[in-house]
Amino acid sequence: MILKASQSMLSLTEELLEFSGNASERKDVPKENIDANELARQAVGLLYFKAAEKKQNINLTVADAPAIIYCYREKILRLFNNLITNAIKFSADNTVVHVTLKLGPGHVLITVKDKGIGIPPALQGRIFDSFTSAKRYGTAGERSFGLGLSICKQIVDAHNGRIWVESKEGGGSTFFIELPVGERSA
Repeated sequence: MILKASQSMLSLTEELLEFSGNASERKDVPKENIDANELARQAVGLLYFKAAEKKQNINLTVADAPAIIYCYREKILRLFNNLITNAIKFSADNTVVHVTLKLGPGHVLITVKDKGIGIPPALQGRIFDSFTSAKRYGTAGERSFGLGLSICKQIVDAHNGRIWVESKEGGGSTFFIELPVGERSA
């Protein structure tokens, strides 16, 4: 677990260094067909202890069948990590973060839902901007740097997907990610 967390931090550092242009694409690592269910399980496993610090639980519901996407493995792990970490950060103690994967026609739909502080309507249009001024402190005083959701958007864009949020101030947020289904291996 320490090795995987260290690799995740190295990947984030690389993304920050690459941030000047397109932080979501690496020329030296090819895309591959990967089951998004497995990536979600891995991300939840890494973040279980972070949630436990706030007496939170992460409820993962994977798709009924393999959710194959053609992707950069580390980038999609970063996507899950950023969204789940935000849900933990902005939710109160003793709450549940829901991560769900569903297969749709030609796409995989990923949702990350919390019952946290929510995003005021005035900030929702800026949350995916780089170094956004829409950053706020988490429920336990955790800092926000205004990069996580911008990186998520770049990753989703590099995979020809879409990302959006539905949120109510004081009523939580749900982030939606739609990624095209990859080529299935024989």
